[in-house]
Amino acid sequence: MKKLEYLSGDFVSQLQSHYLNPELSDQVIKNMVFITKVTKHLPEDNEQRLSIPWLVRKMVREANHEVVSNTTTTFKRNSVFKWIAAISIDMGADMLGSVLHIFLPSIQRETVDSSPNTDPELKKLAIEVMDIIKQIVGIDKFTTVYAEVMKKRSIIKETRKRKQAVTAVTHPEVAARRKLKKNLSKREAKKRKIDEFRVSKKIKRKKLQK
Repeated sequence: MKKLEYLSGDFVSQLQSHYLNPELSDQVIKNMVFITKVTKHLPEDNEQRLSIPWLVRKMVREANHEVVSNTTTTFKRNSVFKWIAAISIDMGADMLGSVLHIFLPSIQRETVDSSPNTDPELKKLAIEVMDIIKQIVGIDKFTTVYAEVMKKRSIIKETRKRKQAVTAVTHPEVAARRKLKKNLSKREAKKRKIDEFRVSKKIKRKKLQK
């Protein structure tokens, strides 16, 4: 079990690599799916960290870290969501239901995200994974956990708004910097989408000319 634990740690750490690309992330998914399948059949041992919830938390942590540290790339989230889809099919309703509250917030966040940095492909993947989960755990279980996730997210959002309102009064310079950063992020996202559109248009034009 210790060897599997170390291996899983090594595989997850590969998602932190600066050289992460689709090929590497796909290999990480395959490796983690294998480890998850093996872990599922291991006897419970309170002295060992390795377990399905532990693996799920490690993978979800990587997805969440990407949201905070690098919003311009979605390699990690794509990898984690694909892994969740793969293990969900293998787990079954009971086991999947027991860890649903751990990974659903990350998936749900992408389905409702309306920020300028939203990746349409990632959003589509998140919706597809959510549909798979819903079919496996059942609509009642899914709806219950989903509602809990939404409620918790709403509370966090309101708390953040109140803190920002207080900051705007007590520390206006901090609020101004935050607003400037947000506006710059929106501008960069808009510019990136325009550039992507131009590239796509050029490619289509070249294809038509051939």
